[in-house]
Amino acid sequence: MHSPVAIDQYRPAIPDELWRKYSYLELYTFDGGGGFINRAILGTTDDREIVRRIRDGKLDGFAEFPYVDFHRFERWRSIEQSCWLNRCYVVACMAHAAWLDGDVALAKLVKTTMLYFLDTCPPPQGDAEILAHWQRVDYRKEYDYNRKTVEEFSKDETDVEYTWYDFQPGSRVVNFLHAYYFIKDLAEFTDAEAQKLNDGRYNVILVAALADDATTIAQVKTLARKCNNLVLSLFSKPYDLHYWGNVITSSHVK
Repeated sequence: MHSPVAIDQYRPAIPDELWRKYSYLELYTFDGGGGFINRAILGTTDDREIVRRIRDGKLDGFAEFPYVDFHRFERWRSIEQSCWLNRCYVVACMAHAAWLDGDVALAKLVKTTMLYFLDTCPPPQGDAEILAHWQRVDYRKEYDYNRKTVEEFSKDETDVEYTWYDFQPGSRVVNFLHAYYFIKDLAEFTDAEAQKLNDGRYNVILVAALADDATTIAQVKTLARKCNNLVLSLFSKPYDLHYWGNVITSSHVK
């Protein structure tokens, strides 16, 4: 049993009796497209069936668990595949199936997948990296996404990096929190592994980096702290979610 960390306190708003009855994407669709993409790629939203199909090779050549190439589809042409993979819907679905069946091996696979993501997709570290990241995101948002013509997009769609810098980390934090809740008593976390997952929630700094008034490193950090304070109470303070939803959305509709 690992030493307690902050995310051990997390409890989904939906009670366990409903989690025992319904699949993950039936109860919690953070955006409407997640279930549709899941059906297109895996043909089902049933968590146990998802696991069976993955074990039967349904995702061979697309995503190999636990060592997934999370950057593979981050281009214009494959944005839907990228979103599905990077938001980690399937990680939460697999974790839920492990919880339903008490499947220790599956829980450990999910654990390794999440830790591998944190190892291979680390957030920026230190003031210089954080500010450089924000400047890159801002350039992508203002120039590549909002100023190029359709003809320009079509010409270099396979070369232009593309990802939703708000929704990807926002979805991933929520899905990782649920996945951790489902497997924390099954996956035999070491203290170091639990701490890494706990610290991984700071990836929400990527959400904060989209706010239009974050023009200095101090403002980026302030927004990141505000977002991070929200993580452990995602469903208990809807007014906070409403406020941050408006902040994030406004950055896309200028």
